[in-house]
Amino acid sequence: MTGLDLIKRYEGIRLTAYADPSTGGKPYTCGYGSTRGLDGQPFYPGEKITPTTANELLKRDTESVRKEINRDVVLRALPDGCKEALLSLCYNIKGGVSSFCKSQCYKAIKNKDVAGVFHNWDWGVSQKGVALGLARRRADELKMFLASWK
Repeated sequence: MTGLDLIKRYEGIRLTAYADPSTGGKPYTCGYGSTRGLDGQPFYPGEKITPTTANELLKRDTESVRKEINRDVVLRALPDGCKEALLSLCYNIKGGVSSFCKSQCYKAIKNKDVAGVFHNWDWGVSQKGVALGLARRRADELKMFLASWK
């Protein structure tokens, strides 16, 4: 399994733009969690795309996350399986890689602290009313990360 597989599994594909659940409005999301079309413009409510476009958007969006992961000296030194897990995690969190690099989980990775990684991978899961799907996603990401970490 790859980070893309996790993203596709847990984001699901939606071909009509929908409102952000936390705001009830902007940003509108389409495809596998993209907030901007191929032209770089934000999606508008009800905008439709094709499955091919959804895949192109995912490729574009994840390539930028991969580049950010590989720019960081700590993250780029990790095994590929760890980077794949981080791809899914960072794709899904507000602020992406830059937010992750300020986290306790990042600090634990840097310090090779397995317990710290385990206890801090719960990004968003500790919020009241969290969806079971998010908890499962984080568990799968953490499993992938730990299976590859040396």
